[in-house]
Amino acid sequence: MHAASGRREPKRFEPPPWERSKFDELARRRAEEEAKQAEEAESAVQAAREPAEVEQTHTATEDERPVVAEQEEARAGVDPMQLEAMMSQLQAEETPISTGLWRAGIAAAVFLLVLGAVIMIWGVVALRATRGAGPTGTMGATILLFFGVAFIAMAVWTAIRSLRQRGAL
Repeated sequence: MHAASGRREPKRFEPPPWERSKFDELARRRAEEEAKQAEEAESAVQAAREPAEVEQTHTATEDERPVVAEQEEARAGVDPMQLEAMMSQLQAEETPISTGLWRAGIAAAVFLLVLGAVIMIWGVVALRATRGAGPTGTMGATILLFFGVAFIAMAVWTAIRSLRQRGAL
């Protein structure tokens, strides 16, 4: 059927001759591990089938847990609560990246405030000077006034945001 459609079966991977021994060693290790895991699983099944005689008054300690429970815990990995505790401890040890950035934010806010005030003053002066100059002068002065107010608003927003990140507001 494949010959009629023009397709060929892909070739099986064969390692280069100089690495064949490494691949053979890897295959041998995998076979040993699979046999070991199968043997452990079989012994665990047999242990589960045989009834264990446990005294009613005796409680098991940490050292007396069955082998099956230890294997299940090892497969389960890390306890989520323990992982969360470790992550929060690591976070507490790290210094935050933005520790000194609030100062840069305040400096930028001051710069924007001064720039906005200067542009706004130019807009007010231009508006007074162009009363008889017509609509073009009035429009230019109004645009300067608008940009001055916008820069001041941006300065206030930057300052508030910087102080909130620091935790002051």
